[in-house]
Amino acid sequence: MQPKSSMSENAESAVDEMKEKARAAAESAAEAGDKAAAAVGAAADSVAEKGSEMSKAAAEKGGEMMAAAKDKGSEMAKSATEQAREMIAEVKDYLARNDLDSARGILDKLEQVKDSLPEELKSEIEALKDKLATMTSGG
Repeated sequence: MQPKSSMSENAESAVDEMKEKARAAAESAAEAGDKAAAAVGAAADSVAEKGSEMSKAAAEKGGEMMAAAKDKGSEMAKSATEQAREMIAEVKDYLARNDLDSARGILDKLEQVKDSLPEELKSEIEALKDKLATMTSGG
């Protein structure tokens, strides 16, 4: 059997060893926590950067799409205006040949789209309607 003081020293030594291991484990855990926090921060920064890049790309694409839609709308408006001019020329030709029914048919179609046309064409359509009314009434 060992003397009491020797057991006590062994116990103290074991306690000291456990304290040292606990301190080392705490330091290791703190270091791991710091590394994990840094990694999470870096990941968050990366996600934020990617999100910002994606937002910019989406905004650019949206702008391109809006410009394309605006161009297409402008083309369609020009096409409608050109078509209306052709129809007005036809009405004038029918009126010159005294073909009042044909002139009236085209004027009725122009009346349906008149609101989407430029003011100059609206005025011209109104003038042609007045001329047709005068010609119809025998004036």
